[in-house]
Amino acid sequence: MSLVAGLDTTSRHASIALVRDDQLVIEYNFVTRDELSATLVPAISFVLNSVGVAVRDIDLFGIGVGPGLFTGLRIGLTTLKGLLFSDPRPVVPVVTLEALAWKLRQSRRVLVPLIDARRREVYMAAYRFSGDDLPEEVLAPRLVCIDELPDILSDWKEMRFTGNGVSAYRRELNAMFPGFRSRGRSSFLASEICRISVIRHARNESITRLEDLQPLYLRPPDAEATRRE
Repeated sequence: MSLVAGLDTTSRHASIALVRDDQLVIEYNFVTRDELSATLVPAISFVLNSVGVAVRDIDLFGIGVGPGLFTGLRIGLTTLKGLLFSDPRPVVPVVTLEALAWKLRQSRRVLVPLIDARRREVYMAAYRFSGDDLPEEVLAPRLVCIDELPDILSDWKEMRFTGNGVSAYRRELNAMFPGFRSRGRSSFLASEICRISVIRHARNESITRLEDLQPLYLRPPDAEATRRE
């Protein structure tokens, strides 16, 4: 696999990366507010033009599919589908929590990425690395109240937390987990998504039909939740 593109718009820390033969070619990181729909396509064009490649030159795409911000997920997936509509390429959907864990893949502790979901809730999962391959998923992605974490994680003593949920609930985590340990890492995930995508594609886990590319929603959008209430 020669040229891989990664895209992540699941948080306000959006990123685009190109990796060639496991070497990072370019990574463009930017913080968004409410203007992502207007800035994402120009940002992608900037990245491609910076290294002199076109969409047709890219062999594989990886994209963060959540959990994360509903609007960012929708815009990212819609944009990628538009880019590939006339010239489909294989795409690997990557869970945001796994990409966060990948940043700490040298650790042999159980890794617990936490994404702040507001309302005293977090998106979380748990992973364990035993080498340079993909991690074992020891807890599947889920949405939980921060107060539920001690019961959910009671099987493990040696853990390391990461993600923006750590900074959002640091006081609670310190109280819940004696000896609480966390590792701060960049929230930009496109290069990690590239590298995960290469491995998953080699395992035949990429998709070729754009209609099969769907977001991972662990909670309905706020507007939908309000209607149900």
